[in-house]
Amino acid sequence: MPEIPKEITTLLDKAQTAFTNARDIPEIQAKISTRGWDPAACDAALAQVAAARTAAADNVKEYREQYNATAESGSGFEAFEDAYVAHVKLARIDYAPGTPEYRTLGLKGDRADAQGDLLGQADTFYRALANDPDLLAGSPSLGLDAPAVAAQQAEIDRLRDAEGDQTRETGQAQRSTKTRDAAVAVVRERRAALRKLAEVVLADSPQLREQLGFLERS
Repeated sequence: MPEIPKEITTLLDKAQTAFTNARDIPEIQAKISTRGWDPAACDAALAQVAAARTAAADNVKEYREQYNATAESGSGFEAFEDAYVAHVKLARIDYAPGTPEYRTLGLKGDRADAQGDLLGQADTFYRALANDPDLLAGSPSLGLDAPAVAAQQAEIDRLRDAEGDQTRETGQAQRSTKTRDAAVAVVRERRAALRKLAEVVLADSPQLREQLGFLERS
């Protein structure tokens, strides 16, 4: 299952430390407060960290929902496909190529590979049987009655709904990734700006820079 990438968590944790200590350590505030990093600015930067954390958590949630939708979309499809393909083969026993029934049921050619296309073929097949009792009665090889045909139609509706949910959830997940990345980029840029400032105004205070998380070796 999806998780927040470690590099994002690490960045946000480091930014949280930097912005908090920039606000709360008097010796640091004395050096940076008049250079765009007064307590209010630090609070604003911390709010950006919080927004990025929320966006990252929402992204995980959206991808979990997408995975669940994908699983639901695939659930039962293979069994339905197997049953439908068998029904097509059985109907071909009773309805020869070139007959009106053969055309109405869409018996010509191979079955589609894509799930949505195959469901379209199946819908044509079962809808024709449901709308014309004579078609159903004229194919004893099928072994289907009206309730069985209705059950197949209901399964088509369920699979189509699940496929629609999957498409929607995929779009939402992709949009949430863009939102997360944009929020993280803001935090990354803000932390980089603080670091550049600290390298100058705290040049003689390596211990204060380290309290901001800007280690000498990094």
